[in-house]
Amino acid sequence: MPEGGTPQLISQIVTTAGCKRGLAESITKPAADLTPKRGENLDVELMLDPPQPLAGKKTMLFFKLKPAEGIEQYLGAWSHMLAASNDLVNTIHAHPIYVTDPAPGIKQIQFDLFFPREAIYRVWVQFQRQGKVSTVAFTIPVTSLK
Repeated sequence: MPEGGTPQLISQIVTTAGCKRGLAESITKPAADLTPKRGENLDVELMLDPPQPLAGKKTMLFFKLKPAEGIEQYLGAWSHMLAASNDLVNTIHAHPIYVTDPAPGIKQIQFDLFFPREAIYRVWVQFQRQGKVSTVAFTIPVTSLK
């Protein structure tokens, strides 16, 4: 992030003065974070199927929203997702596949993703409830078949 600025996403390799490590070693690998999140006015839980995503294979992401009442479409979709690999090589924008009501007071929104390669992906998801947009983030490690 530029000093005093906002985060930037660019498709170029950038090195900064004083970097004593090589580029590969300087790329951070955040820890997995699948814990429930609190948005503007709703709670969001994430379940993965399979629990350990594999590169190139379908991963279903199930987001449970509570409370379910008042969930609305935002910009023409029930949700928006951006996933970015920790080295910013891969980015994915997606919309949900299914929206269901699995239990009273719960709305479940499903995304189907194919993570292109092994990496740690930061996933931001937006939902709208009662006119307020909530953005929550999860960190998902993706492994490869060996």
